[in-house]
Amino acid sequence: MKNWFKSLNKTLRGVVCISPLAVGGALIVLYAWCEKLFLLLLGIGFVVVSVLFLALNGKVVKEEKFQLTETEQKEHERKLAESERKGEADAALIDENDLSNAIEELQKLSDQKEIDYNRTTDAESRMAASYDLMYTNAKLRAAIKRKMKILRPDLHPSATPQADAPIEPAASKQTEIETVTVIDFETANHSFTSACSIGIAVIKGLEIVDKKYFLIQPPDNFYTNDNIAIHHITPADTQNADTFPAVWEKIKTYFSDTYLAAHNANFDMSVLKATLDYYHIEQPDFQFVNTIGVSSYGIPRPSDVGKSLDARCAYFGIPLDNHHNALCDAVAAAQLIICNAKLSRWKSVTSFLRANSSYFFNYIDVKLKTDQSFVRYHKVDVNEIAATTAVNEETDADFNGKTFVITGEFKTITREQALRIIVERGGKIKGAVSKQVDVLINADDRTSTKTQRAAALQAAGHQIRIVSEEQFLRMLESNDAIDWEE
Repeated sequence: MKNWFKSLNKTLRGVVCISPLAVGGALIVLYAWCEKLFLLLLGIGFVVVSVLFLALNGKVVKEEKFQLTETEQKEHERKLAESERKGEADAALIDENDLSNAIEELQKLSDQKEIDYNRTTDAESRMAASYDLMYTNAKLRAAIKRKMKILRPDLHPSATPQADAPIEPAASKQTEIETVTVIDFETANHSFTSACSIGIAVIKGLEIVDKKYFLIQPPDNFYTNDNIAIHHITPADTQNADTFPAVWEKIKTYFSDTYLAAHNANFDMSVLKATLDYYHIEQPDFQFVNTIGVSSYGIPRPSDVGKSLDARCAYFGIPLDNHHNALCDAVAAAQLIICNAKLSRWKSVTSFLRANSSYFFNYIDVKLKTDQSFVRYHKVDVNEIAATTAVNEETDADFNGKTFVITGEFKTITREQALRIIVERGGKIKGAVSKQVDVLINADDRTSTKTQRAAALQAAGHQIRIVSEEQFLRMLESNDAIDWEE
């Protein structure tokens, strides 16, 4: 009876599709006989309707190819479950030393099986492809779980634990973590304590569920020109912004009961640790990952893909429209984690990261970099020296348009003061000596790689001048150019 209804349904659909075509053809023939324009238009309308019905019927027929009866559906589900069990069983037979290679091969095979499944054109071949896909994915998942147990046995206690072997709190806490907080700092100058903005993106499952952005007033609101050129944040932008202690009160909850992440994480974690130490704020305790390592998961080896955020985003097709905006960079780094978690077939980024526990680092192990913080120098008096965006009313011939590099330590002023003076008077700052540099300030008159490079350029005929701290201070006494031949 059911097959009879199916046949009747197909017949009726055919009649519905063909009837408008027949009527349209008759109207067009009638137009040729009596030359009434409305008959032609009506006939064309019926033909168009018939074509639409035929296209829709073709789609329905194609879908019917993959429809199963109730009995067939039950058998299909049984075979899928059987394929899954077989995949899990075969994963247990993989040699422990070959697990990493096997996982990589299974990932490639899974991608190919999914392509084969989507290319099927009839129910029989689609079911066969679905069994292969289920088997491959089950074997892949089971292999990853085995690898995870080997790497972190503390996260997978025995099914029958000993009565005198309680689960350690640290392991228990780690399995409860459901989010990854991705951060990005921008700094006002070359000090690790000079955070001027922070972007935060929180991932849960495979989605970004929260985003935050804060401007931060750095110590003395001091910026260097090269940092401004990178992120375009100026002293005017942060003049009325909160200092880090006030911002920390608003964001510190994002650093507990979560994993942290950042691109080139050593830099961001160093900024966090140095800044908290500078303001005498208690350090948090968490584990973090570097998205350089995480994003390498989905890049075949060997590879020439760069490690920078823009290079990784370009490889995975992730937008990076406002690079060096802290929130934009944090979101992009979060998308790198999500993208690679999806490639791994895990249902959440936290499961993916725990399965690859070699990605994790402990924040407590991050070295406090006091050698590049303001703790080392006397603080700059902002009343003595204007902010870097100030415009000098008179042009200083020794500075205006010239490029400077500093090496060594000053005796009478700090490096920050010197940098600010140079920028205020129209100069530019570079970190390394090159043909484009006009002046190298050798503050302590010692020989360094920078002085050697400058001397070599002088010998080759380039107009680069090496000045001492005393000569630099003479340059500040007048807006007229110094006659160095005197």
